[in-house]
Amino acid sequence: MTTFFLNDVLPQKSDRDIQAAFEQMVCMTTLLAKKPDLKLTRPIITAVPPNSIIICGITLSRLIESCANRDVRTAAQFLFTQNLIASHENALSEKDQEELLEKGYKFQGEDAINLMIAHRMSWPLLSIPLAEYLEHDTLDILNEGGNTISAINYYAQEDISFIERWLFEKANQGADGLTRFKGLFEKHGITITPSFEKNWNNAPVELQQIAFERFKAALRKDMLFPIRKDDDLIKKCEVKRNVSVYELRQLGSGLRIYFGYQDDGSIIMAGLHTKAESDGKEQTADINKAAREISKAKMLALR
Repeated sequence: MTTFFLNDVLPQKSDRDIQAAFEQMVCMTTLLAKKPDLKLTRPIITAVPPNSIIICGITLSRLIESCANRDVRTAAQFLFTQNLIASHENALSEKDQEELLEKGYKFQGEDAINLMIAHRMSWPLLSIPLAEYLEHDTLDILNEGGNTISAINYYAQEDISFIERWLFEKANQGADGLTRFKGLFEKHGITITPSFEKNWNNAPVELQQIAFERFKAALRKDMLFPIRKDDDLIKKCEVKRNVSVYELRQLGSGLRIYFGYQDDGSIIMAGLHTKAESDGKEQTADINKAAREISKAKMLALR
């Protein structure tokens, strides 16, 4: 199950009809929520209570109360029953929360910490269409290091094909997506470590798809069995343990997957991360953890 997070980085003023834009968002979001196969839950998550959210000088509560149509007003009240992001932040590790604060994430020059929490939690953004820069299927969030994170965004457009497809894939990810991924290695054999499975299940759908496509490309180029690193798609990591750890990567998304091999030549998936999450010492820690996972998997295989 997933839900939207209301984008709180909005213009201070707009030449558009704010009430009409809000009501359009309510109607289209309610339409999506009524599709059972999308598993979209309500209410929508917000940074602060509705009476504290200011949208072009008007509180969210006032916009809800100003809906002339009773059914739309009721739908809006249902969507925005208090569901604060603070009550969900314990799902993020302390390491993740500290990293988000340190990186200085910005959207349109404004603090985007809440948008990044939503992205990490795989909550798509919901943007009231008050400016052209909000009318995109993904919004680019920048950090101080120059890395770009593309967050899924729905801006209440009538064409719901993109968000509907994303929500459907999100609803069917996890076990089903991992089964599809494991199918790539049916011929050679694969071990999924607990850490990799946890990383996979927490990863956004688009990152899972990138992982699938990159390993598919590596197989097509005969780079995995036996291993053939090129320092572009695949490189060998430096670790202190007596175990080989390899990294498959994709520069655009920052994808980093750490893997190794069993003695019989089958592959071990040990960790899935992004460079934005794992710079410097943190990335080294991820590699060392992957080495431990690979060693553990190899020991278990001998029993």
